Amino acid sequence: MGRGGPAKILVVEDKEDHREIIVCALEGRGYQLLEAADVDSAVVVARQERPDLVFLDLLLPKEAREGLRLLELLKRERPEVRVVVYTCISTPEWQERAQAAGCDEFLVKPVELARVREVVARLLGAASETSHTPESQDGQRKPGDTPCGEDPKT
Repeated sequence: MGRGGPAKILVVEDKEDHREIIVCALEGRGYQLLEAADVDSAVVVARQERPDLVFLDLLLPKEAREGLRLLELLKRERPEVRVVVYTCISTPEWQERAQAAGCDEFLVKPVELARVREVVARLLGAASETSHTPESQDGQRKPGDTPCGEDPKT
């Protein structure tokens, strides 16, 4: 987006299997995918790589507010960055807090992977999604393949 290269997406999630689901949902679609398991590493990656979009779990190690603090920091340092909150916290109070902190989309787990892709494409602009068919190990795309043996929901 704007830099001439693929859009960068940072996935911030402390649970490796949850992080892997989002990464797999977006793999092979023309994005540069970055990962972080905690606030400290997310800050480092965000400052170095300047992602276009961040997928952010609110419940990160230490305490529930860590995700909100990271959201506020990301938006303060780069107001243009798009942030998708992806969490199991479904209360209206937390959704309002996340929106007040600047999130662009609030998704409650579990979420259909097609919804993840739709939100990313909408927030980044459909032009940034250059390929909709995953590549096999030999680099050849196979119609109907799904990345990482995906399930319809996560």
